[in-house]
Amino acid sequence: MGIGLHRAGGGDLARLLRKDAVVNWKIAASCAVVVIAVATAVVFFRVMVADAPAPVPVPADVLESKAAALAALDAAALLGDGQPLGAEYDEIDRVRRNADALLLGGRFTDAKAGYDLLLEKCCDLERVEALRQEALAAKAQAVSLCRQIAGLRAFGNALALRVRAQQLLVVAQDLFNNGSFGEALHRWLEARACCNEMLMLQARITDDEPAVETVPVVALPTEFKPVPKEEMNYGFSGIYVNRNPRERMKSLLRFEGSGESEKAVEAGLAWLARTQEPDGHWDSKKWGAASNVDAGLTGLAVLAFLGNGRTDRHGPHTEVVATALDWLEKKAGEQGTWGDTFYTQGICTMALCEAFALTKDQRRRAAAQRAVDFCCANQNPNGGWDYHGNNPQRVDTSVSVWVMMAVRAGMVAGLNVQDEHAGRIRKWLNEAQNADGTTGYTKNIGARGSSGGISVPALTAAATLGKFVFDEHLERERVAKSLDFIEKAGVSANNLYHVYYGSLCMFQAGGEHWQRWNRQVRDALVAKQVKGRGPEVDGSWDVSGDILGQQGGRIYTTAMATLSLETYYRFRR
Repeated sequence: MGIGLHRAGGGDLARLLRKDAVVNWKIAASCAVVVIAVATAVVFFRVMVADAPAPVPVPADVLESKAAALAALDAAALLGDGQPLGAEYDEIDRVRRNADALLLGGRFTDAKAGYDLLLEKCCDLERVEALRQEALAAKAQAVSLCRQIAGLRAFGNALALRVRAQQLLVVAQDLFNNGSFGEALHRWLEARACCNEMLMLQARITDDEPAVETVPVVALPTEFKPVPKEEMNYGFSGIYVNRNPRERMKSLLRFEGSGESEKAVEAGLAWLARTQEPDGHWDSKKWGAASNVDAGLTGLAVLAFLGNGRTDRHGPHTEVVATALDWLEKKAGEQGTWGDTFYTQGICTMALCEAFALTKDQRRRAAAQRAVDFCCANQNPNGGWDYHGNNPQRVDTSVSVWVMMAVRAGMVAGLNVQDEHAGRIRKWLNEAQNADGTTGYTKNIGARGSSGGISVPALTAAATLGKFVFDEHLERERVAKSLDFIEKAGVSANNLYHVYYGSLCMFQAGGEHWQRWNRQVRDALVAKQVKGRGPEVDGSWDVSGDILGQQGGRIYTTAMATLSLETYYRFRR
């Protein structure tokens, strides 16, 4: 029995041992598989890492584009005075997300194009916001004027103007709310013009005048109806479009001229017409000039007539303009020069070019082309001109702007002016400006900036006008500095040179700069015009007191004052 139990126990133990051996073998096999798998994975990972290419760095130009775009985006986020320009911002955000995705995906060329597009759209948004702010400023003025006329008695045309102004306010606000800022601006400006016109009508109503309705004019049949003078169109276009009689009146109202300022222009031109010599020129010394500058003053007088839309074919004084142009052409001869300083060259060339541009009279073309050619042939390599043209040692700001405006007039007239000359002018305008926005009397040859001269505000205004005319990519900060400097220096009606260039410059700047300038200049010039002293001088401006009056005499002061009062319509803004 004992032996049987022992055998039985021994068999069970053997079976257990065999079972454990199988289990242990399975565990060992599993562990081996795991170890082999891990080792294989490690080896594979090391091989893959070793064979993988190194990360490609983002190109510097892509990073620069991104930085510029994000900076512009930060600036754009501040626009709108807390009122985002919804649709524009949505599109900008889409462009940004797309550019970021392209950069993350390593498509650097496409990403750069995306960031460049983002920068462009942010800049566009700045322009939209600038237009929005201009519209809001026009709205404030229009609303203020509408309140001003609300209490005035009105009938006939005045009542129609008031109703029209009120309608325009409502339409403009709807357009503005829908994002049509440009259209809203035009409506508010039109409302302002209606108010100004009503005020001009009101000024002619005296207390003892009966408040009766105006008698309506009976309309004539269309084929017999005369064309009112204020609706005439002489066909002037481009930058001269506002010299058409109808547009001239609109511009006077829109840019805050006055009935008195336009009467002063008419009186000034009438005086110039009376004092013209029989052969067509103006005698400078006869009217107080220190030296013989007949050609230059004849050119200046012609510019005054042309500035009001009066040519040798249009409006009053056609014979005055025709004989003056004939005299200038004959005096210039085949060389296209008047043999004087480049002040005279610039002024007379500008007169011939404007006359040709306004009339398209091909008989005037050749003389204008010769004068422009002479200007360009004598341009300084630095871009400007000196008293006698090309002087590598000196460029005169005052002379340069007169010639520069003459070259521009030639370009507008369609005359042959090579691009290099305009490029040199832009170069000179940029290099002559100092860091603080001012421009001095002479350019520092070989260096940036200019210096010298007692009329720095006037010369800064002249150079800034040049930038408005020639520079397609204005640097806002630098222009703002120039405008602030001109404005802080103040303006005196005793410096007609400053008044002339300051008026043209501030008109192009627009906004509050123009409004403040115009308030100081307009009525002061009108008040200084000679009245009640006899036909010999009535309509002119006195020489005494003006800084350059003794040099140019009464022809100079009268032409410059008249041109300054024509700023409202002389060139399109």
